[in-house]
Parts: sequence; structure tokens; C-alpha cells
Amino acid sequence: MIERFRLGVRELSSMYESILPGELMWFLGSIAEKPKEEFLFPDKVWTEIIYSFAVASHKRLMSQGHIVKALTPLYLGKVASFVIETWESSADEVEHRLEDLCLAFENGKEYLIDRWFEDMDK
Repeated sequence: MIERFRLGVRELSSMYESILPGELMWFLGSIAEKPKEEFLFPDKVWTEIIYSFAVASHKRLMSQGHIVKALTPLYLGKVASFVIETWESSADEVEHRLEDLCLAFENGKEYLIDRWFEDMDK
């Protein structure tokens, strides 16, 4: 999964640049260089990526099929990170970790709203 993530970051970076803000692009480039032991995809970053892709779809920056396919390597990176983080966790600990992810999406709603409507003021 990590190798597919790395390949996607390398091969789809120009597409990602049209969807993601610079700080997220920087993050993707930096995590792609990390060894498996340091591979960590924070929930807040994942939330901002998902919301950025939702905005790209809403604004029709490209076909929805391309957007979904471009998201796949990033999804694999997030899944790999989650597996690494929870490998030795109990079921209760994994459930708590999933709740943290859900809270990250709730806490990131303002980011989505700001991006969704950012061009309307211009």
C-alpha cells in the first residue's frame, strides 16, 4: 500500500497540485520519503485531503472518474498508516481510533465550508 501511495504521489503530483493546497502537497512529498516505521498520515491532513477532493468534484475541476481514481493512492496511504498505527491494538483501541477519525471530519467542517464557497466572494 505504501509503495502504491508513493507511486501515486510521484505520477499524479501535477493533478494533485490542481486540487490540493500547497501545504498538503508538501506533506504528501515529505511522507512519501519516510520509511515504513515513520509513515504517519494524521487524521487532520486526511480530512483536508478528502474535503479538497470533494470541492474539486463540486467545482468540476476534472471528471469525477479522474478525481476518484486520483484519490485511490492517497487512500491506500491513509489505510497503510492506520494499519501501522493500530497493528497491536485491541478492538476497543481501534474503535477509539476510528472515533478520533470521525471527530477530525466533524472538526474540519469549517475547512470544507471555506473551500466550498471560496470563489463566490470574488
